[in-house]
Amino acid sequence: MSSNDITDTANAFIAQDDGSDPETNQTTELVDAVLDIGAELFHAADRTTYVTLGIAGHFETLPLETARFKSWLRKSSFELFRKAVTGQVISEATAILSAFAEHNGKELKVYRRVAEYEGTIYIDLVNEARNVVRVDLTGWEVIDSPREVKFIRSQGMKALPYPEERGDLEGLRRFVNVTDEEWPLLVGFIVGVLNPRGPYPACVLTGDQGTAKSTCARLIRAITDPHVIESDTLPRNGTDLAIAAGNSHLLSYDNVSKISEEMSNILCRLSTGGGIRKRKLYYDSVEVMIPFNRPVILNGIGDIVAKQDLIDRAIFLHLQPIEETARRTEEEIMNEFEDAAPFIFSGLLYALAAAIRNKGSVPLGRNTRLADFATFICESEEALPINPGAFITAYQANRAGANAMVLEDSLVAAAIVNKFDVSGQGEWTGSASELVEWLTPGIDDSVRKAKGWPVTGRSMRNELDRVSANLRSAGLRMEPLPRTGRSRRFAIRRATVTSVTPSPPSSVLDDEDDDSDGRELASARVPGSTTSRDISDGPGGSLGTQGRFEGDI
Repeated sequence: MSSNDITDTANAFIAQDDGSDPETNQTTELVDAVLDIGAELFHAADRTTYVTLGIAGHFETLPLETARFKSWLRKSSFELFRKAVTGQVISEATAILSAFAEHNGKELKVYRRVAEYEGTIYIDLVNEARNVVRVDLTGWEVIDSPREVKFIRSQGMKALPYPEERGDLEGLRRFVNVTDEEWPLLVGFIVGVLNPRGPYPACVLTGDQGTAKSTCARLIRAITDPHVIESDTLPRNGTDLAIAAGNSHLLSYDNVSKISEEMSNILCRLSTGGGIRKRKLYYDSVEVMIPFNRPVILNGIGDIVAKQDLIDRAIFLHLQPIEETARRTEEEIMNEFEDAAPFIFSGLLYALAAAIRNKGSVPLGRNTRLADFATFICESEEALPINPGAFITAYQANRAGANAMVLEDSLVAAAIVNKFDVSGQGEWTGSASELVEWLTPGIDDSVRKAKGWPVTGRSMRNELDRVSANLRSAGLRMEPLPRTGRSRRFAIRRATVTSVTPSPPSSVLDDEDDDSDGRELASARVPGSTTSRDISDGPGGSLGTQGRFEGDI
C-alpha cells in the first residue's frame, strides 16, 4: 500500500463515520491495512506467531505478541488515522492478526543469526541495512534480507563486521593465546559456531589468571555472534539458560567455578539439542516448550567441568601464561582487532563455502564423538589456516585428554583400571553387586567412604553406564552375558585400543545400541572457490506515510 493508498483509506474511514463504536472501526481498518500491504502471517512449530513485512525497502520478520510489533503497529496506526488510538485497539488488532497467523498461516522456521535454507547458509549481519550473507558452494555474497529466510532479531544483538573480499582467518592467530597444538581446535570451534546445524561442542577455556581467557571468548563472539552483553554469569537453572539460548546463537559464560549436576545435564542438551517444558503463566495445563541447540563458551580457572557427559561434549583449550614483556592493553588489542575483523570474518565465510562444497566427502568413524560437528570442520578444512588432517588429530588428542579426566574423576573407573593393572588378569565376570565386592577390598577407606563410591548393584550399574565408553578407550571392554536367573551378568575383558576417541555412553548391562552419529575418516580436498559481494535492493511497503520502521529490530 502506497502513501496515497493510506491517505485514501484514512479519508474513507473519516467520511463513513456512521456513529458506531470508533474503536471497533479502527481495529477493523487497522487489520485490513496490514493485510492489504501483503503482510505474511505465519507460525512456528511451537505455535508462536509472526509477521513478515516489507519496510523501507527490505523484509523484516517480527513476533506478533511482542512490544516491538505493537510499537510498529501503534506508529502505523497514527499515520493511518491521523490520531492516537487506544491500547485496546492495538491489542485487539494484534490478537486478530495472531489468530490469522496461527490458523491460516503456514508453519515456518525462524532463525537468529544463522540459517540454512535449501542447502545454502545465511548469516544475518544485524546491521541497519538489513544485510545478510549468503554462502553456497561457490563462495559468498552480501544481499538484502530475503523474504523466504525468516530472521528475527533479539534485543542486544550487535552487527557482525562487514566482510571484505580477501579472507584472512590466519589473522586471528595473533590475537588469541592458544598453543600451536590447540590452534586447530579453536579454529574448528569458531567455524562450527556458524554451522546452522548442531551438534555444537562446549568450548571450555581454562588457565591461570592473566591468560586472556575472557579476551579470547570476547573475540570469538565478535566474529560469530556479537552481543551487547559479551559474557554473562552462568544461570542457576535450565529455564534461564533456555531463555538465553532463545535470544542468542552463541552463549558465553565467564568466571565459571562450579557447574552443578543439573546444569551440566542441561548444557549437554544444549550441545546436542533439547529443550525444556514448563507451565504457562496463569494456566494449569498449558505448556510452554522452549527448544534449544546452541554453541557455548565456558571460561574459568581449573577443571570447571567435572561430569563425564559434559566432558564428552566439550573442547578443552588451556591458555598459557603471557610473558610480562608481551602484555598489551585490551584497548590496544581491540583497536587492532577491529581493523582485522572484516578479513577474519570473510575467512570464516570461505570455510563455510568449502564445507558446503565438500559435503559428504569426509566420512568419520562411529567412535567419533559429536561426529556431525567433526565432519563439518573436516569438510571445511581446505579453507582453514591449518595443515591437512590437523583438526581431527587435535580433536582426537583432546578427546583422549578428556577421557583421562573422566577416568581420574570416576572412583569406579579408576578402581577398575587399577585392579586390572595390579592383578594382571585379562577378564572378570559377574554381576554389578559382585563387582562391588571384587573392587572394595583393594581400595582405601577414604575412597570406599567417599560420596561417589557405589555400595549397591544398582548404583554400580548406573556408574558403569556413565564410564563404559571411557573404559573402552583405556583398553577394557564390557560385554553383557546371558542371564542366569534374575542376575544380569557381564564380562570386563582387556581389549586392543583402536581409537583414543570414545563413542557415546551406552548401557552395557542392558546391551543397548550406542547412539554415535558418524562414519569413518577419509580425506578429500576440492580446490577453488569464488565470491561476489553484490548488494540487492529489497521490496517496499508500509502502513504509514513515511514507510520506515525506526530502530533496530
